[in-house]
Amino acid sequence: MGLKAAIPGHRHASKGMTLLEILIALVVAGVLTGAGAMALSRFGSRNRIRAEAEKVVDTLWELRSDATTGMRNPCMDFPAPDSVRIYGDTSAIPDGYGSGDRPLGGFRFKGGVHALDISGGQGAFHAVCFETRGTMGSAGAALLLSLGLAPGDPDGKRVRLLPSTGIAKVL
Repeated sequence: MGLKAAIPGHRHASKGMTLLEILIALVVAGVLTGAGAMALSRFGSRNRIRAEAEKVVDTLWELRSDATTGMRNPCMDFPAPDSVRIYGDTSAIPDGYGSGDRPLGGFRFKGGVHALDISGGQGAFHAVCFETRGTMGSAGAALLLSLGLAPGDPDGKRVRLLPSTGIAKVL
């Protein structure tokens, strides 16, 4: 028999947790889970925006490559804030998407991403077309596209296409 058992009136230490201790542990776990979920969702939205910006850049590089390998006037424009149209402009001088132009595809931005602001290019849809040298043909101003989830989005990304070189990149 141990020493504690020999002392009259001495209780053994409890081996479980009280209800209050369990509740405190659950509250702490809930707060940590909520904070982790918020951080993860912000990380996810940043990745979605970056992925869509890189998709635009990749498509511009493909169009530039198509132009250097002989395709006539491959173009891209933005008919809506959440979509991109790709087409071959059949005009002698590219003038934006028209009835005789060949649709080559397009895509919609995913995950709630959309164009927050577009400047440069040509016309209301900010069309950019490439000539056979792989440089922009019809637009004299650099295309600047801002992508995000909402105006003022701190995680937004910008895509810039320089007319003199036809090189696009995510800023």
